[in-house]
Amino acid sequence: MNLFFWNGISMILRMVKTSIQITCNWLGNIMKTAPVSKQAFSQARQRLSYTAFEAMHASGIGVNYSMAPNAGLWKEYRLIGCDGSTLRLPESKELAKEFGRWETPEGVTESAPIARISEYTDMTTKLVLSGKISPCKVSEEVLAREQLNEVVAIMRKYGQKKMLFIYDRGYPSDEFIQQHLDLGVDFLFRLPRNFNRSIKKIYELKGAVPIAMGLGE
Repeated sequence: MNLFFWNGISMILRMVKTSIQITCNWLGNIMKTAPVSKQAFSQARQRLSYTAFEAMHASGIGVNYSMAPNAGLWKEYRLIGCDGSTLRLPESKELAKEFGRWETPEGVTESAPIARISEYTDMTTKLVLSGKISPCKVSEEVLAREQLNEVVAIMRKYGQKKMLFIYDRGYPSDEFIQQHLDLGVDFLFRLPRNFNRSIKKIYELKGAVPIAMGLGE
């Protein structure tokens, strides 16, 4: 069986948990043809460009919001959450050079290569609207700021006019707040009580920790 483009894509998207050869055999049975070897699959995978997955993702987003533009709205708002994390990568000099390692105390074994990841997700449809991977030293807020314009442009392209962006306490800054205002979108941040004097004053007056602040209206 020739391992065509879509065969290789299907294998990868299945996030194979069994051995590669078992999955190749399964695919061969489904297609009623001789299965390829795991070596052939590995070679085909190396030739696949990441842009193929970007194109499929963009197409899926378009289909979803074109066919059901109002599905999953909350009080007419499209709820979009943003969060980030770190990702431990396989050990290699190339990955360590590209993404970096965490600093460790002297005499302690150095960390594995670590990447910073960031996602914007439609909280009702569970669709990932934007994903980004960068060196571990890049902050979550920096990545979110880079992604925000892209997400707003995508959603407006498909008629999503009312958006509410939701963030945890690691994201608020004057610059990021202004970016939302400039884009004309609503937002909600979880804030520490000492974020600034205004928030501290609210806490002191009300006697409770303000957990969120929305300035988009």
